[in-house]
Amino acid sequence: MLPTRILLSLTLAFLIACGGGDTPPPDPSPGGTLTDAAVVLLDSAQLATSDVVIGGVGGLPADTIKLTGTLSFDPSRISHVGPRIQGRIRAVRVSIGALVAAGDTLGLLDSPELGAAQATWAKAAASRDVAVRNLERTERLAKDGIVSERRRLETEAELRERDADLAAAAQALAAFGAEPDSSAPGVFPLRTPIGGEVVDQHAAIGEEVGPESELFTVGDLSRLWLILDLYET
Repeated sequence: MLPTRILLSLTLAFLIACGGGDTPPPDPSPGGTLTDAAVVLLDSAQLATSDVVIGGVGGLPADTIKLTGTLSFDPSRISHVGPRIQGRIRAVRVSIGALVAAGDTLGLLDSPELGAAQATWAKAAASRDVAVRNLERTERLAKDGIVSERRRLETEAELRERDADLAAAAQALAAFGAEPDSSAPGVFPLRTPIGGEVVDQHAAIGEEVGPESELFTVGDLSRLWLILDLYET
């Protein structure tokens, strides 16, 4: 197809040569002067075999514009689910196309690191229970004058230390996105934070995964974004 500038020059030159319509002659002023090199004259035979189309200049109707584009998820309605801890995939409970609700388990992970953190928490919890009982016994003895106030204060300080140990162990589990679970030590459930449809799945039983792994993608298909490639011209 001829470039737009050449097409306009051809159209203007043809109208001048044929004397068609009410088109005025070229403006002889410096701003509107046409040089011989810019004028192309076509006779009727050349016009019939050319791709030149003569017509009015107008805009293209909006309903005829064709654009390329892509459908994508609303960024606030999609979630890439993966572990926060190293481990090996034990089970995969969903496949692509499955409908899930927020909090549903998508898969299970065996993690020695998680098992160690849960054991640390259990040990800290047991130590705190002992410290609580010691303080209770010491307070009874102190009330009867059997032990000194200093001993009671030492027992109270020991309980505070056990409280701090238990809080640190619980915080370590929270950093993994896990909670103490003595019924399944070392097993990390992969849960979706949103409801929707499983649109992608990269989990395979026995695979070693870590915090960098994206095992499932869950998206809400009730509302999508249409991204169109629309240029200024």
